[in-house]
Amino acid sequence: MRYTIIVLMFVTSASFCQGSWVEQVSGVSVSLNGAVAGNWTNSAWVCGDSGTVLHTTNLGANWINVSGNGIPGNINLNVIASSNVFSAGAFVSGVKNDTAIVYKTSNNGANWNVVFRQSNTRILGMKFNYQLGFLVANPVGGRWSVWKTTNEGVTWDSSGLFIPQNNNETGWNNSFAFNYQIIFFGTNNSRLYLSTNSGLNWSFKTFSNLQSITAMALSTFDGYVSGPGRIFFTQNNGANWTTDSLMPGTGNVVGIVNQPLPVDLLGGYNLYITRGDNRIFYLSVSSSNWQLSYTAPSGNYTHISNGMTWDYFAVRDNGGISYCGCHLAGIEENENEIPLEYRLSQNYPNPFNPVTNFGFRIAEFGLVKLT
Repeated sequence: MRYTIIVLMFVTSASFCQGSWVEQVSGVSVSLNGAVAGNWTNSAWVCGDSGTVLHTTNLGANWINVSGNGIPGNINLNVIASSNVFSAGAFVSGVKNDTAIVYKTSNNGANWNVVFRQSNTRILGMKFNYQLGFLVANPVGGRWSVWKTTNEGVTWDSSGLFIPQNNNETGWNNSFAFNYQIIFFGTNNSRLYLSTNSGLNWSFKTFSNLQSITAMALSTFDGYVSGPGRIFFTQNNGANWTTDSLMPGTGNVVGIVNQPLPVDLLGGYNLYITRGDNRIFYLSVSSSNWQLSYTAPSGNYTHISNGMTWDYFAVRDNGGISYCGCHLAGIEENENEIPLEYRLSQNYPNPFNPVTNFGFRIAEFGLVKLT
């Protein structure tokens, strides 16, 4: 289908709210270890110890406990993913008797079915882009456990995804990112493994200043990886990296959110991070100084969801859930902010019905025709 759009382009700058975190009622006290927000919906999912899965369809105003229903109570769940932005589906994984297991629901958690098993490993990350999905688990037999699905998790295949293990390296929970064709996952030996073509080819980048790569985030072009004390930034899908400012707090980063701008005129993203205590820090794209965004009343953070929208859920080891509706606060004209180059971003979601979104940059003021 072909569309022609005529846009009279004004150079603008956007401002976003920050620090508007509020506590939600989860109804549980177990450690919550994973969270995912549905893209462009009001849905979100949370998983945790003792087979716990929570679901909301109203941005956490109410959380529904959908534990059980096929998931045993003696499994600790550490990774959760939504299967499709317009479906009632989700995937959740954990380890039982040294076997990593993935459960799937297609009916908002009313029933869960086993769709994947792998012995002697632990799934570190899992994400979907409609029918296409990837999961990464700790190495088995000298190779990383990387699996791909092209039918939304009905079947999984590791063919062509051979990545040899380097020495005794392993990975970290939720140190995994997948966005369109780009895949990142981190290790405990300074290595980042990456693919720019949906897993057909793999390379690695060693960060000498990071003993471990424990958290990451990806957008259409930009990516962040982090570990103890430092964060690195790329604008070309991992070909080159720069060091961002040193971060406050201590310990490993367990969650990064790169807050998207609706049209990337500012050349970057606002960031939220947490380092495994009860604090969330914020860095504006226009500043090099981190700010304390929120302090939880109790418990320590284990993960922050990262999605295409501005709704984030940060979960803690005592059942706590913090929510941020970190939306656009205003737009104003700023003639000094002119992009240096032309760029047209991949649209998202894709496929779509009935709405899609895309960002673009132009280097001169004037009429723009997008066909």
